[in-house]
Parts: sequence; C-alpha cells; structure tokens
Amino acid sequence: MSIWRRNAVQDKGQQEPAKDPVKESVKRKEDIPLQKVREDLRLAVVFLLPLLAATLMTELAPWLQQYGIIWHVGFMPEQYAPGDGRGIIQMLLLIPILWTGRDFLRQGWKQARSGDPAPALLMLASMGAAVLQSVYTAVMMLTGASYAVLPPLLFFYVGLSLVLSLYSVVLETRWKTLLVHHREGPAAWLLTVAPIIGIIAGLSFFYTGIGSFPAWQIVSGMLVCMYPPVYRLCASWPVAVALEKARKADILVRDGQTLSYAGDVTIMLFDKTGTLSRGTPELKEIRTFNGGGERGLLSLAAAMVQESDLPEAAAVRRAAEGCELPECGMVKQNGDGEFFARCWREDIHFGNWTFMKRYTDLSPEAEEQAQQMADRGEVVWYLIVRRTLYGMFAFSDDLRPETRQVMAELKEMGVRTMVMTGDDRRSGIYLARQSGADQVTADLMPAQKGELVATLRQGGENVSVVGDSVNDVLALLEADLGIAVGRGSKIARDSSRIVLKDSNLEKIPYLLDLSRKCDRTITRNVRIAVFFSLLLWPAALGLTYLMGGPILNLWMLLAAGLLGVLGVALSTLAFRSGKRQFTAPVSDADRAPEDEEEAPPEDESEKAAAEPAVNGNGGSDVTNTDTVKDADTEPAAADGTDAEDGTDKTAESGKPVETDGTEAKPGSCGNNK
Repeated sequence: MSIWRRNAVQDKGQQEPAKDPVKESVKRKEDIPLQKVREDLRLAVVFLLPLLAATLMTELAPWLQQYGIIWHVGFMPEQYAPGDGRGIIQMLLLIPILWTGRDFLRQGWKQARSGDPAPALLMLASMGAAVLQSVYTAVMMLTGASYAVLPPLLFFYVGLSLVLSLYSVVLETRWKTLLVHHREGPAAWLLTVAPIIGIIAGLSFFYTGIGSFPAWQIVSGMLVCMYPPVYRLCASWPVAVALEKARKADILVRDGQTLSYAGDVTIMLFDKTGTLSRGTPELKEIRTFNGGGERGLLSLAAAMVQESDLPEAAAVRRAAEGCELPECGMVKQNGDGEFFARCWREDIHFGNWTFMKRYTDLSPEAEEQAQQMADRGEVVWYLIVRRTLYGMFAFSDDLRPETRQVMAELKEMGVRTMVMTGDDRRSGIYLARQSGADQVTADLMPAQKGELVATLRQGGENVSVVGDSVNDVLALLEADLGIAVGRGSKIARDSSRIVLKDSNLEKIPYLLDLSRKCDRTITRNVRIAVFFSLLLWPAALGLTYLMGGPILNLWMLLAAGLLGVLGVALSTLAFRSGKRQFTAPVSDADRAPEDEEEAPPEDESEKAAAEPAVNGNGGSDVTNTDTVKDADTEPAAADGTDAEDGTDKTAESGKPVETDGTEAKPGSCGNNK
C-alpha cells in the first residue's frame, strides 16, 4: 500500500493541490463528537440487555416446556391465540438500539451509496438481511405459525453487531483510526462471493424442493453471516493500542492513518543542524583576510545577527559576549540564512557560500582554508564587505549520540537514509561518514529541499523527512511523512504529522517498527474474523441440513461472533505486550559528546571508496538534477567594482577592529568562541 500523495500536480505550469485521502475520508465520515458517540454506545448497551432477555425467552422456550416450565410472558392474550408475540417484542426492543446508532447507520448508507468504501455496504447488506428475515418471522409467529418451522429471529444478533460497531466508532473518533484500506479488500471479496454462492444454492433448493424451509432463507443466511460483527474492530483496536504505545514513548502522531502508513517509508531524509546534530554549534575559529581584524569582524557579525534565531547566529552572539558592537542600519535577514547590513556606508554580507558566492570569488588561499575546515566537518560562513572577503567563520556542531545507531537500524529495516544540508559538499561528505547515512545532498536552499523530496516521490519513493526548523517546512509538507523533533520551531511541528517530543532519534526506528507490527496485527485480525465467518457458510448454504444437521441459526451466529471477538482481542493483546527500552538521554546536556571523528582519505581513490553517494549541487544519485536547481550555476551579482586589495573597510572607518589579524587574547572580546 503506497503512502497517500499530498503533492501538487503539474499541468501546463498550473499547480492544483491533490486531495488528502485522510481529510477526504474524515469529511465523508462527518465526524461525530466523541462524547455523543460514547453516550450512544451506553444507551445501546442498556437497550441490548432487555433484548437479550427476550431472545433467551424465545430461544429457550422449547427446553423450558420440555421440563414443564410454561413461559407465558410474550404470548398474546387468550382471545388472540394461537398468536405468538415474542418476535414482535424483540423487534420493538431493537428499535431504540437502531435509533441510538442512527448517525452511524446514516453515514454507512451515504458511503454505500457512493460505492466507497466496501465495508459500509457489507455491513448494511448483512444487517438489512437479518432485520428483514426477522420481521418476516415475527409477523408469521403473530399469525399463528410455529417458530420451529420459521427462519430464526436475529434481532439480538443485529443489536450486538451494532453495539460492537459503535464501540469501534468510539475508538476511531478518539484515536482517529479510520483505516478503510485495511478492510476494503476482504469486504469487497465477501460482498461479491457470498451473494453469488447464496443465490446459486437457494435456486438449487427451490427447484429441487428438498428443503423444509423457504429457499430465500439460504440467500438471507449468506448475507447475514458474510459480515463478522468484530470486523470494524479488527483495525480500530490495534491502531488504538499502537497510538497509546507511541504516546507513552513521547511520540505525537496526528492520526491512525499516519501511523499505519509510516511503515511504508522507503527513504528517509534528515536535516542536519538541530536534527542529526545537537543544534548548538560553536564558533571554533575566525580566519581573517585583507587586513581584517578578528575581534572587529566578530563584533560586526554579531551586530548583524542579533535578531536571528539560527543556531549559527546564536554561536556568534555567544562568542561576541563582551564585545562592543558597531551600529549598523538596514539589517536584514533572508529567511534562508543570509544577512545584510549597511555599516559605515558600506554593504556588508554574512552567510554561507550558497549565498556569498554571488558577491565575491575566493582566492586560492581562502579556498584551500575553506576546504580544510569543511574536511573537518565544520560549517563555514563568510563575511564580505561589498565584494571583498574579510573573514571566514568556522562552526562545529557535534552529532547526537544516537545518530549512528539510528542509521544502522533503518538500514536493517530496508529504509535508505539521506542527509540534506545547506552546507558545502565537503562538510556534507564528512557528516555522512560520521552519521552512517547512505547518501548526502549538500548546498541545498530550503526551496531546493522541497524540490528534492518531490523528485524522489516522482521516482516512486515513499519519502519521510525529519526536520526541526523553518528551513525544513517545504520539505516536511512535500514529504509523504513529515517528522519534526520537539525542540524545533513551532512551524516545523505544525507542518509535520509526527512530532518526537524529546527529540530522541531512537524513536524513529521504533515508530516504523510499531507501524509495521500494527499492520501485521490488523491483517491477522481480519483473517481471524473472516475465518470464523467462513465456518458458518456450510450451515448457511444448507450443506449441514443435507447431512442431517441444522441450518444456520442464532446460536451458530453468536458462537462464531464471540469466537471472532475473542480471537481478535487475543491477537491485539499480543501486539500490546511488546516493549522497548531507549538508551539515548532525554536531554543532550546529560551526555558528553562522543569523539568519533575519522581522518579524511588521503587520495581520491580512497575518498571515492569512503564517500557515500553525493550530489553537491542540490541533487542526488536518485533524483533528477534538472528538477533540483544547481546552486553553483547562479550568476554572480554585478554590483560594481571590487574594493581594492589590502583595504580594510572596517579599519578605514575608524571602528574598533584589529588590523594585525591576530587572535583574540584570553579574557578579552572573543574568548567565548
């Protein structure tokens, strides 16, 4: 079963959003408030008890009379004898049960009229046949016919089936466990095969005349027993259990449909900063160029990122504690991580190379230093005055301790892993080696992350995205399954269908395993319910009658139904019993960083063997690179001539900047980095 598709469909440049099957199914279902459904269920159970008493009075009457116990209640008064009113009493007691389930039956009728889904039509056909047969028997009993030669009264069976269905509605409403697709296949098969076989058998008895019962009773019996009373609970019970297990593991799942489809994921994309890493990068060093001073550049960068919530911006502010910040005007931030300010009548740009390459070119010396930083897994940001590079800021962020274990578990489950990051290619390669991911896609802007997800989905992949920030929102929305870490931004959580409250990545393999076990439990439950229903077919078709046994009666239906309920309950309890312990700490502060750095390969042949599949221009080895734009092909900005080499724009303005390029001394501005 493929995960539903939420992405838009391209049609001559126009974009039409595809309908979400979950929302559409909920819309068709016209959700009933949980409190009302519970009240209807309680009333149905109350009304079922007197119906049970009336049913026992009718069915046990022959045995009671055999032992000399005359049961007068339920017979018509003497002047109407020999009429028997027990069938009418049962019919009257069923009416309030049908009334309490009117909303459920009305929804089933609407779904049956639309032809979708099959379980609704199966239920209505079965209950309808049981009610019509029972009404016929009740009327014939009232006119004096003996109950012993009439089709059985099935009013109690209808009431019991409706009560179980209402209980499933309570679970579906509380846990949002509407999983139509798990029941459609068996329901469509039963709805097609049972009536055909019943009609053939009924015609055989009609033309041969060998039965002491009406031939239509064969068709009616097949329609009644083709719907197991526990059929709706086959999916509702396991999903409710799975959602409860997820909640206890601090995993918030939007609905049961999401949980059910999580196990179908074939590739999982991870954001780097704040998701795979701890999300608290530190400023490791500042490399200066063209006479720039480290303290002055740090102060200038800190002045530009004061209002930003990016992790790198927070690292700059921490490193600049105690610094005197210059006054800059027109401070702007591109939501994707580019900063601009107007200081001392100069245009200042600050950010990663994806943005900064539009304003300058790196000298061989600067490019070599940037590559060295990237090979150590450090993220490099550049500070540019007009079109001259003055500083490179290297940030380091340790991976979460459970990252490598999570990647290994996902591989064992058959799920490919990919890291998507806005860092450069070398940093991405280092990250992939450290995390154990199968692939990495670097130099991605937020829009390109969404394009990457769309490309993978167009290739037939079921894609899940794990992210934490506003930069991941497009990818989370485009993915089949969006997962946000709890410590991330609110917009990322709102854009996801699953939230890891404690940000523990160990919960991801657990969630996928939980989903797959839930699906297997549902499949097993449906088979159990259908199996006990099939056991009734020989009696319903009259085969047992031909061999001297009874034809289908109420006791057979109740026995098969109760055995089905017991089997499904035991199957669900077996699924509920499994537990898992998580070893990763709830808080990152409770565990020291692990030192798992590897030395980069010495030559190109070793590097090719060690590197995972990488595309450094916004694509991967499974994507269409025409869809994901190549960041390296963006034209450079033409905003005038370069500043003269060797001119320190910050120094000539008279602002507080060191011009000798020395590092900050301990105890002075910059010693926090």
